Amino acid sequence: MSYQIVAVGGTFDILHIGHITLLSKAFEVGQFVFIGLTSKKMLVNKKHKDTIKSFKVRRENLENWLNEQGFAGRYKIIELNDPYGPTINDPNIEALVASEETAKRIIEINDIRKRKGFKELELIKTPIILDEKGRKISSSKIREKELI
Repeated sequence: MSYQIVAVGGTFDILHIGHITLLSKAFEVGQFVFIGLTSKKMLVNKKHKDTIKSFKVRRENLENWLNEQGFAGRYKIIELNDPYGPTINDPNIEALVASEETAKRIIEINDIRKRKGFKELELIKTPIILDEKGRKISSSKIREKELI
């Protein structure tokens, strides 16, 4: 493990291989992981927002998976009401684990952290996972039954 504390975020509605890759990387590189779980407020512009499970259900499913993987005691799930979560307020977070498509957020986060006198976060990128037809695996596509 390279870092004491890392952060990762997502909706984590239908846990799929992309989520598992992202979360596994976070626990591989971090001793403790802050997991930002998007709130209902953050889902306003999300595709198929009316079919996304409630925050409570998503949290329970995520906790169950994390504990089954042996990560109990190494994480804290935080409700995300903005795109930054604890990364802009906690100087102890050392790195952000993100997929290639969401990694651009690190620039904004580090700008805010610099203004506050915090050390910039390191970025650990995970690849976007594709299905056998070369399409990005996502909860939205799973909902649309484009993926099996």
